[in-house]
Amino acid sequence: MLIHKEATIAAVNSVCHNPAVLLVGGLIALVVGLAIVVGHNVWFGGPPAIFVTLFGWAALIKGIIILFLPPEGADISPLCIMNDTSIDTLSA
Repeated sequence: MLIHKEATIAAVNSVCHNPAVLLVGGLIALVVGLAIVVGHNVWFGGPPAIFVTLFGWAALIKGIIILFLPPEGADISPLCIMNDTSIDTLSA
């Protein structure tokens, strides 16, 4: 899909402007982040353990932001402001 620039832009735009998809994505990020934070909140034990903990916190914060951000606010997301240059960079 990344090879076809127009299809990628259309897909990303449809996701960014569909409140149902944003709700489901926010709920998934919230649940995954919460599960990781509750089950693996380890700040020692080496870089892999810290990375998993940071990933969990990032997912939790992302889920909260997506759920509480108004749908119009999703337009400022990095994926929603993609232009032709950024798509070229991704597909290269």
